[in-house]
Amino acid sequence: MAIGQGVPSYDPFTVASGGLEIVPADWMPASDCRSLVREDPCALWLDWYGDQHGFTPAASGYSFNDFVFRKGKELIISSVIFRLRASRAFPSCWQTRTLWSP
Repeated sequence: MAIGQGVPSYDPFTVASGGLEIVPADWMPASDCRSLVREDPCALWLDWYGDQHGFTPAASGYSFNDFVFRKGKELIISSVIFRLRASRAFPSCWQTRTLWSP
């Protein structure tokens, strides 16, 4: 028997989705599993019942996306400056082949 003959076809998407084509209403995103994985009952309670009892997350003045974009711009600017300086730098060993030739 050749390899692959007699083996039923395996579709990873069908297995992962359980055969469903749409996301069920009771589906829980992976980000909501954090409290379960950490076994933190307080965080679980706040996630599930906090809004009903007046506990809402505090608004932060910081944005992770803004931070990432700002750092990306800094990286681009610093790489451009480095390239400009490197292109004008004196090559210290530009004739190394003459030093090593027999």
